[in-house]
Amino acid sequence: MGRVIEEVQGEGEVYEGERRLGEASYDITVYQDTQTIKSFRPSGSREVDVLQRITGTVNVKPPLSNFDLLRKVLTLHLDDGRRWDFVLGKNDSALNSGKGLYKP
Repeated sequence: MGRVIEEVQGEGEVYEGERRLGEASYDITVYQDTQTIKSFRPSGSREVDVLQRITGTVNVKPPLSNFDLLRKVLTLHLDDGRRWDFVLGKNDSALNSGKGLYKP
């Protein structure tokens, strides 16, 4: 699954495009996947970073419901100023849908 490189929890705002939908709490984990590169050099094989994956949960606050937002591409504005494009799935799980956590 990769190693955990960041865990973020907090309160933020959910947007669909430019339209603010409401507030949400979130718990996000960023994983760094690696791949072993084999070499015939004396140094041998080495691990290189290949992909970051982001998963987590997003719980919207009333009057929104997570059910209304299923399978839509949304943007979460985190309380630290970063943003995360995600798709909300079953059981409040959220999957990365873009470039990861980023500054606007």
